[in-house]
Amino acid sequence: MANIYCNQSLATGNDDGTNFDTDAYKLLSSALDGTNTGAGDTLWVKNNQATSGTVTLKGVATFTNNPPRVIGCRSDATGSTGTPPTAAMIIPGLRNGSSTRAYDQTSADAPPTLTTSVAGSDIKIEGYFGLIYGLVLQAADVFFLCEAQDSIINALEECHLRAGNSEDGLFNIGGGKPSFCRLLNCKLSGGTNGRLGISSKSGKFIFQNCIHDHPPSGGQIRAGIYDFEFNGSDFTAQSHPILDNASGTGPEGNTHFNNCSIHASSALVTGSITERFRAEFVQTSSVTGKTTGGSFLELDIITSEGDIVLETSRVRTGGASDGGDGAWSLAFCPGVNGTRTNLIGLVGPWITQKIVGDGTSQTFTVHIANDLAEDAGNKYNDDDVWIEVQSPESAAGTADWDYATTQMDLEATPAEITTETETWGTGANNDQAVSVSMSPDYNGLFRWRLVVAKNFGATPDTIYLDPIGILS
Repeated sequence: MANIYCNQSLATGNDDGTNFDTDAYKLLSSALDGTNTGAGDTLWVKNNQATSGTVTLKGVATFTNNPPRVIGCRSDATGSTGTPPTAAMIIPGLRNGSSTRAYDQTSADAPPTLTTSVAGSDIKIEGYFGLIYGLVLQAADVFFLCEAQDSIINALEECHLRAGNSEDGLFNIGGGKPSFCRLLNCKLSGGTNGRLGISSKSGKFIFQNCIHDHPPSGGQIRAGIYDFEFNGSDFTAQSHPILDNASGTGPEGNTHFNNCSIHASSALVTGSITERFRAEFVQTSSVTGKTTGGSFLELDIITSEGDIVLETSRVRTGGASDGGDGAWSLAFCPGVNGTRTNLIGLVGPWITQKIVGDGTSQTFTVHIANDLAEDAGNKYNDDDVWIEVQSPESAAGTADWDYATTQMDLEATPAEITTETETWGTGANNDQAVSVSMSPDYNGLFRWRLVVAKNFGATPDTIYLDPIGILS
């Protein structure tokens, strides 16, 4: 668990990382070559460097419970093997009480910066890291993150990652390798082609409170097969679409946007939708979507089987309300020739409710309607639409879950879902009630979701769901 030093402006010395001012590593790539900084070590970095070629920064090559840390320091920081820098020598940031992120500090607090300055030169980060904090990394061309080997970066925090500093380079995240990376309070910016490109075939990438500045007009994110999560991220710097799915080369996985901000002119998705695609935008909107004194409720789920969006007109009387702007429902809009033909179905989000359990049977009911004329022939069967429920275990003394579904039994004859006479807003007709029984023995939370599986052909129905179910 050594303290190791990199001084990017040091000209002489033993280049062994034993102290900041006489014998520090002169190159960040030397300190982070995969061997010089090991498990449990902390690499302290200060001052700036411009280099002519591609730079690869490597953590340890195999998994460890105590991967190395990399921490940016002020230019006047001091330290040696037995005396690490004090807290006051670390670049200030949100973590330690500053109102300015570490990468935006100036003067004596300016973060250490690494720049590749020759055309075609890239920056690559790979391997296992516990923390990378307070650095500015500027690639002339492409920025590769977790690209060449299995990688885990527990926290890439308050760093500015720039692709295409002098060219049109992009971000390439993942490379067919199992990877995990959490970026916290970072900024990602790029050149004219600086989209966030993800090619991971097995990875999880979380962007928490990050600022994104991706200029490509076709879309700011283009991806392969992945699991992506954006929480509180800011996309307002560019007016281009958020997800680029053009020509079927875009996302083929799951993307979640929670409480993010986007430009008022940005579309959520552009291009054709391929299979295995699902993007959920929850509480994600431009500032024009928020009203003073009102409530802010926003949901858009875009999938290869269709879309699920918020509806405020075709709602059930006495149903869900946001407590501010009024009643709402979820509109399920299957795609043309979608759902059952590819055996997936348009699957709604999990909705959580509370249940009081005493071992007796309870009936849980949700209401649906559609946009067709009121007619017995426009109702649904239990193989067209169903709910799935996970509820507290019915056996006393256990803390497990029961699963129930109203989906038709295998090889059974489809049965029409129960018809009801609830009042819906104009344009929503054919009210039906989907019900399931459960007998929990203890209090707790249960969750449920609606699945639309009917193949509607070229003219799909729109199904409206009241997202507050009724227990009786």
